[in-house]
Amino acid sequence: MRQLAEVILVGAGTARTENYRGARKPSLVTGEPPPIAVITATAQLDPAAPLFTDTAVPPLILTAAASPEANRRRLAEAGAEVVVLDGDRVAPDRCSPS
Repeated sequence: MRQLAEVILVGAGTARTENYRGARKPSLVTGEPPPIAVITATAQLDPAAPLFTDTAVPPLILTAAASPEANRRRLAEAGAEVVVLDGDRVAPDRCSPS
């Protein structure tokens, strides 16, 4: 299924527990490896983790407006595209960027 994906969506807990790395194989849709999009209410991820350091495509971080600015800045400095969503939580019904 990943070969048909334009983006791979994962929760922050799963990304941490499974020590996620960036996708390597190109998508049949785009011809490029799809980015890993991580949903996190706090943006509390380690910028030294393989998700940021062992990837062909920078990760996409979807986080709540209530997440600490320092966390968001640190991830952006590590090369991630950080998208801040309205509100204090991240849920499908709240996914409109601010």
